[in-house]
Amino acid sequence: MEQYIVTGMSCAACQARVEKAVSKVPGVESCAVSLLTNSMGVEGTASAEDIIKAVENAGYGARPKSSQFNGSSDDPLNVTQKTGASPLSADEEALMDREQQIRIAGLKLIGDGSISGKTAWLHEPYMGTEEQGMPVYTDESLEKAISFAKAAGCQISVHAMGGQAIDRIVDRIYEEEDWTDGSVPYLRVEHVTEPTEQAMRKASEKGFAFASQSIFEYCEIETYRANMDRERLQHLYPHRTELDRGIRLCFSTDAPATSWAVPSDPFPNLKSAVTRRAYDGTDIGQSERVDIETAIILYTRNAAEVCGFAGL
Repeated sequence: MEQYIVTGMSCAACQARVEKAVSKVPGVESCAVSLLTNSMGVEGTASAEDIIKAVENAGYGARPKSSQFNGSSDDPLNVTQKTGASPLSADEEALMDREQQIRIAGLKLIGDGSISGKTAWLHEPYMGTEEQGMPVYTDESLEKAISFAKAAGCQISVHAMGGQAIDRIVDRIYEEEDWTDGSVPYLRVEHVTEPTEQAMRKASEKGFAFASQSIFEYCEIETYRANMDRERLQHLYPHRTELDRGIRLCFSTDAPATSWAVPSDPFPNLKSAVTRRAYDGTDIGQSERVDIETAIILYTRNAAEVCGFAGL
């Protein structure tokens, strides 16, 4: 059975139309289309050219599934030195289609911990301690992730709250040229609590995305106050500065991780960004306020673009 990737399907009716169109091609003995994996298996003597043409005439797209990597058991990311092939399985490759409702966005690494847990990897110690947090992934795992993302043409997303964690990933990916098709940032840094000027400059230059959530300082203010001095609190999640530096910024709730009554509720996060006050009224940086219109754009349009949703 020959396998194909089918694009443009959004419902069971689409699936049925593709199956019907391909089944009518001379030489096709059987055709099975999967909406879930955006794939199609065809048996018979019909040529790939005729099958693809039938799908296109029905209003969709199709192509033969590409060759695959032969990853070994000691290669957990299934990345090898083989060139010209995708590290994704056939079904995973189909799910990379950005026109699909369920899709693979990319690869995520965890770079450090949290401010509240004193595990975010900072340049300066937590208040009253010599602790600076810690990194999580190894250099080896980072290089494997980069190789995977480059071969797959997908985005890398990295959880990085502290300045050292942010600098580490920004500095490393800064050395690389964009490996995607340009429709999505090839690096997306999650949280970005305390970025350095250097990280912001490099991110702006390369078009890296910062996906940030001031909700953390808003709802975890007790632990933030315990771990950071008052002056430092004013400059965490520096959204106004990031926008002024030309950063590709977006907002999110980070649900379900946010410790708030309804983690998916966008309004506390919007309120935090606009007022720069925690839930108890603590000032968390008036100079970093953004207006409500900007906050909504960052939460909707910019977030969709950073995620790579098609048709925007």
